[in-house]
Amino acid sequence: EGSVTLNYLVSKAYAGEAYALAFHNNDEYAIPAEQELMKIFKWSGYPAFVTDMMPGSVGLLNEGGCGASIDKSLFETRTHCGVAVESTLEGDRVTVNARVFSEQTMDYRIAAYVIEDKVIGSQTLSTGSVQEDYMHRHVVRKMLCGNVRGDSLGEIKAEEEAEKTFTFDVEDGWNVENLSVAVLAINEDGHVNN
Repeated sequence: EGSVTLNYLVSKAYAGEAYALAFHNNDEYAIPAEQELMKIFKWSGYPAFVTDMMPGSVGLLNEGGCGASIDKSLFETRTHCGVAVESTLEGDRVTVNARVFSEQTMDYRIAAYVIEDKVIGSQTLSTGSVQEDYMHRHVVRKMLCGNVRGDSLGEIKAEEEAEKTFTFDVEDGWNVENLSVAVLAINEDGHVNN
């Protein structure tokens, strides 16, 4: 049900404005970054959400709480940077070049994650039954940066940019047609700012 709520919010209510990174827990799609995020943000149950890595934007994933958190991010939080992402695929190797442009002088970190959409696999439903052909959306497959807080870009002067290149190999079982890369510019307060 959390997945249904999240998919509604990012596909309908906030299409093109909010993007989901679905970190799994205790299943075949889980990656270590999920446990790191849980230690940092200390959510109390599952499914949970964190908006823009802001400590006050953590809660159980339901439309009211998550929607209000996204609204606050979109309409009350000032962004100071933009991110441009270009990627190339050669064989199984993907190269991702990310550029962060800043409107003001600030220290930034950059985090990047490989996302696969429309992954078909098993899912335990709220009824307790298991659906074997469940379509998982926005599944985080891999963290490309050194840690969940991102890699340092250092200080970016006002009206200037910095860039970082990431590479990864497409793993067996991933559908390259459904892959994307989420790049997060994280400001000196530790919040996603793009």
